[in-house]
Amino acid sequence: VGVGYNPDSSSATTTTRITSNGWNGIIRISSGCDNGSFTGVQFLHTVAFGGDESNGSVVINNYSFSRCRFSGGNSSWCDNNAGLIMGWCGNGQSTNLFLSENVFDNYVNGEGISGVTATKNVFSYNVNGFNASSFNNNLFIAAGQWKCNYINNSFFNNNIVIDNNGNPNFLQSNCYGNVLNNNMYNEPNTQGPYSNTEINGLFSATPIFVNFTTYSFDVAADYHLAAGCPGIGYGMDGTDVGIYGTAVPFKTGGVPFNPHIQLQSVGTSTDAQGHLPVNIHVAAQGN
Repeated sequence: VGVGYNPDSSSATTTTRITSNGWNGIIRISSGCDNGSFTGVQFLHTVAFGGDESNGSVVINNYSFSRCRFSGGNSSWCDNNAGLIMGWCGNGQSTNLFLSENVFDNYVNGEGISGVTATKNVFSYNVNGFNASSFNNNLFIAAGQWKCNYINNSFFNNNIVIDNNGNPNFLQSNCYGNVLNNNMYNEPNTQGPYSNTEINGLFSATPIFVNFTTYSFDVAADYHLAAGCPGIGYGMDGTDVGIYGTAVPFKTGGVPFNPHIQLQSVGTSTDAQGHLPVNIHVAAQGN
């Protein structure tokens, strides 16, 4: 458990960042790491399940990432623009993986895995290679390119899809058998269903956000739905579509679930009684 990735919310502690100087700049999660998790961390290099010259892909089950930021994509291994790779170049076999309230600055490559639940994430680039998975209340803002590739037999519920070229560019024609429920788009419905099923989609929606600044994640933006947005209360559960829907919305600032140090001040000298003034404020997190 780290202290968070957002400098605005971690000024007292600084942020928690993990980097790699190992093989091809990979942060590797190796075999035997089942039932593990990361929370409140920024990854500055590609995170991969397996990914060295000897073992390639490994099977890792019941793993979760929450309130992390994936800023990698500078590896020379396999999918070298990916922030998170869950298998070896198309041979992913891990199951029961959970992605919640993360920010992805680069590709997310499932490499063919199944049984992934992705909830309240911000995807600023492509999402590729998932089967029989569920994507709920996410924000897809990869402008001018297809958001999803090679995703099959999965559910997309209550998501927001943003683009800037007159087409949602959401599911590429290589995506099959998916069901899309109650998603909201800022562009018209010109993408074609292919062999997917669109139910209750909101197209050409406006207004959408309180403050939207750029087609990539911005800590200064406000992704709450603006007053008058048709996505308010439009989710399948009666809450908003997007990351601030569900009974437990996205945590602004990405602060982890554990008690968080909000302020710390340590004096530079003692007083007349020899006491060193120390002032630390810690706040429990509601979610």
